[in-house]
Formats: sequence, C-alpha cells, structure tokens
Amino acid sequence: MSLCCAEVPQEAPAIISTSATSTSIHIRWTSPFFVSAPLIGYRLSVAAADASDGRLTGARGGGGRWMNRVMEVLVSNTATQHVMSEVVTLLRPDTNYTVNVAALNQFGAGIPATMTVRTLSYNTSEYNTLFRLHQTLFVCR
Repeated sequence: MSLCCAEVPQEAPAIISTSATSTSIHIRWTSPFFVSAPLIGYRLSVAAADASDGRLTGARGGGGRWMNRVMEVLVSNTATQHVMSEVVTLLRPDTNYTVNVAALNQFGAGIPATMTVRTLSYNTSEYNTLFRLHQTLFVCR
C-alpha cells in the first residue's frame, strides 16, 4: 500500500458473519483497517455461483426470473460505524451465492472480500406465510 498517493482502498473489508433464509442473505462486515482516502460506501454484490448469464430461471410466480443483486451501501459516518450490515432479498431458495463486499472511496472500489453462502430450501411454513402476505396485499389494492 502506498502512503504517498490517494487511491482506491487497497485492503478488503472483512465479512464477519452471514445468515440465510430461503430467499435472503444477511451479511455483516467490518471496514478495512487502512484506507488511503475517506470511505464513502461499499459495493455489495450477490450472484448465484452457477449463473453465467446473470440470471436464474426459477419458479417465482409463474416462471419468473431470479436476478443477481448488486447494490451500493452508502455509509453516513465512517468514523463511528465500524460494523456494517445489509439484507439482500428476492434470492432463489437452495442456491449457492457468491457475496462480494468492496470499500468505496472517491477513486473507486477496492479489493472485494468474497464468501459463498447457500440459501435454505423453501419450507412449507415460510411458503404459507408469504402466500398469506401476498393475498393480503392483493386484496388491499
């Protein structure tokens, strides 16, 4: 790491924990220890480990598509916020996902931290809860 010039973060954040449901992943990470310029956020990407075209065909509502998710998480105060977390939803059940977290500064994204997480199998009670929620939302329109 060069101390003379500002550049993209040269150190990856540390993914400290993940947890999953059948359709979501909760990710927690810490900021890099050394940064060359103030952090403005993080780039979080979640992609199916076996998807080469960026999409998965799934049984989501009549043959819909389960999409890979890329999001940027902006940090409001990096001086006091050392542990960040985010929940990524609308994922395919029973699927391996590659999670990448990269720190962002004014020069761009740094080296990502990478982890593979598997969503759980779709279970009946979760399906029934989602179905009831869908019915409630549909009836209320």
